[in-house]
Amino acid sequence: MKELKRCLEEGARGVGELGDKGKGLLYDNPPAWGMHIDDGRMDEVLEACAELVMPINIHVGEPQWFYEKMDNTNDGLMNAYKWRLDNQNGILNLGQHLEHLGHAAAKHPNTVFIACHFANQVTDLEKLGKMLDELPNLYSDISARYSEVATIPRYTEAFIEKHNDKLFYGTDMEIKEHMYETTFTILETRNEHFYVYNTDHIREFNYHWPLYGLGLSDETLKRLYSANASRILSITI
Repeated sequence: MKELKRCLEEGARGVGELGDKGKGLLYDNPPAWGMHIDDGRMDEVLEACAELVMPINIHVGEPQWFYEKMDNTNDGLMNAYKWRLDNQNGILNLGQHLEHLGHAAAKHPNTVFIACHFANQVTDLEKLGKMLDELPNLYSDISARYSEVATIPRYTEAFIEKHNDKLFYGTDMEIKEHMYETTFTILETRNEHFYVYNTDHIREFNYHWPLYGLGLSDETLKRLYSANASRILSITI
């Protein structure tokens, strides 16, 4: 509790990134094996974050492909193989991760939770949408999943427009000008069927799929880029 307050006094405005890929909060030092976000031992910390108005950013699970068989039937194999979870014993599946996150958010209604990367629900955004509707204190960022959601532009556009008060812009990628240009192109334009390569002619955004622009509205872009974060973090952006 003292460390949280010290960090707040030094300028911190949130906690994270916490991370749980099935065996516990492994991003901690030391890792909290077997301890998930709704564990009773986390209650005091989560309540302190509410009192200090410090949102919690948490990574839960991975996209569905990471749990599936690693062969030519796996459409996400090009990225899933590196971070595969199909060969891990005794881990939570993606649905169980959402249950723990939802339980924590319901148990601590005054604490703001921000699920990283669409809560990794990129193959079924409706599951995340249902949670965003039911839990006023649950939010999500859109970082590091552009290559997944930019392949289904109409569906993703509708989802983001519907939940534009609960989502935040993010990247979680190498900080370079062309990376930002690509994310802006995806969010702001209606460009179709394009690929992105870095200076070494290596395809970025992880997959073999083409990307498409979402063409989000100006009001939604304003909320994603700044307005939502300004409201949740109680600062002016």
